[in-house]
Amino acid sequence: MNVSNADLISVIIPTYNRANLLLEALASVRQQTWPHVQIIVIDDGSTDNTSELMAQMPDVCYVRQNHGGQGRARNRGLRCVEGAFVSTLDSDDLWEPDFLESCVRAIRTLHADFVFSNWTVQAADGERYPSEFEAEYGWSDYRETELEDWRWLEPHQARSSYVNACISPSSSLVMPREFLSGGWSEEPIIADDWHLLLRLVRSRLDGDQE
Repeated sequence: MNVSNADLISVIIPTYNRANLLLEALASVRQQTWPHVQIIVIDDGSTDNTSELMAQMPDVCYVRQNHGGQGRARNRGLRCVEGAFVSTLDSDDLWEPDFLESCVRAIRTLHADFVFSNWTVQAADGERYPSEFEAEYGWSDYRETELEDWRWLEPHQARSSYVNACISPSSSLVMPREFLSGGWSEEPIIADDWHLLLRLVRSRLDGDQE
């Protein structure tokens, strides 16, 4: 792996008939403070003007496929990945400008298998709500780290949390490329991110016990 790939974050954006929202999602990726980003858009058979918009963006790796669901779209994007790190941004989500930079710093400093950030949900009326993890779990039970505002989930805590809920939906995650060797399940209609994380957390904990 060369130096550029070691610093590169590949961002997979699956989308389906969300042309206007997709433009906002792309803008939030382009505004990232981390300078080394590969943008991959997987069009899952959109019937709107997504393909016309993407034709005007030569800096984006754009792939169109027959409609097959978000798990299949993410896996198609995974085959285009060139970076050492991978994140997936749903086309109706947005990132704060320092999201990728802070996540990569945390992975490298803490030697974590993956990291996830807090997030907020914005309702149709504009009101914003904290993430489920913040609202239901809080942070007091998790070990502090050398990085301010970052906490560590022990393997048994991660397993317990993910069995009960998907505490880190796909747009909140960054992980090293090798951690995604199995890709996403293409069977679930929704919650392919939860399925992936349950499998990864379980395999990590089972491996520690062997």
